[in-house]
Amino acid sequence: MNYAPEVLAQLSVASSIPSKNSLNGKSLESFIGKDHVEDYSLNVGVSWEIDVWGKIKNQKEAAIANYLQTYDSWE
Repeated sequence: MNYAPEVLAQLSVASSIPSKNSLNGKSLESFIGKDHVEDYSLNVGVSWEIDVWGKIKNQKEAAIANYLQTYDSWE
């Protein structure tokens, strides 16, 4: 799975209610018809590591060697 790209997603939702005595609070209901503001945000990122120096290949070989070592110790 080290060769597959990594996908990250983050969703955030916020709601705020301004004071009715503030300029935003007084004009908010006349502009959008609500007494609160909802804010939605979705962030998506993709990263992929190119194995230029052989790091992923070496990790794979080390994992196989470790597995074979444990398998050999059972016999």
